[in-house]
Amino acid sequence: MKTTKRRHLGLGAWMLLIVLFCTAGARAATLAKYEFTSGSASSTGPYGSDITFEAGISGAAFVNNRLEVDGSDTAGGALGGTDYTDPDGARITSANWVTFSVTIPAGIDVDLHRLNFDYTEVEPATFLLGVYSSEGGFTEGDHLTGFFRAGTPGGTFTDHVGTSVDLSGAAYQDIGGQTIEFRFLLGDGSGATSRIHALDNIRLRGTITSPRGTVISIQ
Repeated sequence: MKTTKRRHLGLGAWMLLIVLFCTAGARAATLAKYEFTSGSASSTGPYGSDITFEAGISGAAFVNNRLEVDGSDTAGGALGGTDYTDPDGARITSANWVTFSVTIPAGIDVDLHRLNFDYTEVEPATFLLGVYSSEGGFTEGDHLTGFFRAGTPGGTFTDHVGTSVDLSGAAYQDIGGQTIEFRFLLGDGSGATSRIHALDNIRLRGTITSPRGTVISIQ
């Protein structure tokens, strides 16, 4: 007669199992990532939608392993004077948006940390970029931080490489089961095809927390 041996978990193993069952496991992650290699507008992060464009962006190209929008592809008129100091109104009205969304499934809790990206311009001019979200609003004055200026009057040129927008506010915490949209607002005072907005290496970072009650087996 064959005897079956029973294996019993010790007290320490049971306590560990209970802890793993009752607590949530958190890990930092890239939720959406866009590198535009091979002309792709798709996210290589698990929760990001494809990059899309609103009506004010009449042309855009995924070339040189980045997103490029030239001066003739944006609407909204010239940027100068007070418009350059407080520029978002005309650009918003003209829908100069580059957008993506991140959708977090129900049952998963996510705390956002930051939105990273590179923003540069080919040939210095009065070019700039603003960042907005559906949590903060898409109207004038709702930008998440100051405007990122690739060029200023007089031709000063600045690369914004490794730029980070802080998302540690309460509106971006515990966002399981919902969709948040992010928009990049492009503004410029040029109609030249040789002057180009360039966006690259967009990354939305956060912490994913496994749902309470997740069972982790011990072999």
